[in-house]
Amino acid sequence: IRLIFLIRLIFLIRLIFLIRLIFLIRLIFLIRLVLLIRLVLLIRLVLLIRLVLLVRLILLVRLFLLFSLFLLVRLIILFIF
Repeated sequence: IRLIFLIRLIFLIRLIFLIRLIFLIRLIFLIRLVLLIRLVLLIRLVLLIRLVLLVRLILLVRLFLLFSLFLLVRLIILFIF
């Protein structure tokens, strides 16, 4: 009777240990997943910011070119007349 009780106790302890191990592994996996998601979001944010800056730069350059063209046209008109 005591032997059966001991065997069941050992089995229970092993089961508890196994459950804790599985829980720990899942926790580690979850933490890694969360970190990966945060990294991906950060990378996307950085890319978005770079894209916005690029677009603003392009718009600025276009504005500058338009303005310089306007000045050039005015100069040509002044020279002609």
